Amino acid sequence: MALLTRTEAIWFLEEVLKIENIEQKLTHDKASLLNEIINHYQQKIPHQTITVISRPDEEQRLSTLHDIKTQMFSTQGGLCYDHTVFMKYLLEVLDFDVCFNACDIKMNGIHDHLSVLVKNLHKPGDQYYVDVGTADPIFQAIPLDFDEESPVYKCGFQFYKFIKENDEISWWQKVNMSYSSMQIIDKDIIVDGWRKYMTFTLEPKDIDYFKEPMIKHYVTQTLQSQVVQSST
Repeated sequence: MALLTRTEAIWFLEEVLKIENIEQKLTHDKASLLNEIINHYQQKIPHQTITVISRPDEEQRLSTLHDIKTQMFSTQGGLCYDHTVFMKYLLEVLDFDVCFNACDIKMNGIHDHLSVLVKNLHKPGDQYYVDVGTADPIFQAIPLDFDEESPVYKCGFQFYKFIKENDEISWWQKVNMSYSSMQIIDKDIIVDGWRKYMTFTLEPKDIDYFKEPMIKHYVTQTLQSQVVQSST
């Protein structure tokens, strides 16, 4: 299943994200290029729900690959599913070793948020976490080779870190009450001023794994059972 050709991917990086010397960077410094892609992408492609909520009932559906490609090429953006599917196939066609992985962003045991793992970037077996689909953006690939707890990362007013917990990794945000969207609710897990934002596994997932749980974000409840099979 191919969303992009290599030529289209290079065009997107050059013309939409305004990144230069792609082939040279792919040959000599893929890691730096990866972070450049993430940084430019987060600044230029919006995370938004307007496209979905403005669709009339007869047009509601989980985004197809054609929808996703059109939305990103036009800088329209979309939801986490749209962004992450696009990023995975973009990196894949550029010869990065990538897969989807599943995240629990609501702390309810349901892993229905998806992100991307980049593997074997510097050495065999290494893994990097890439997430371009949250409303709390990170602007780089996060190395997952730490023993128990990652360094603290800073992005603007956000501070975050990652902690290994049994078979999962958790993403923690430093509580910042001046940040308007950081609304603390009763079920939030807060330890020493840090809030657990999500957990994720390192188990590779196929895109089909996410289709059914993502339906609820794209269509009304009465239509959900009709669209899982038609979204390809």
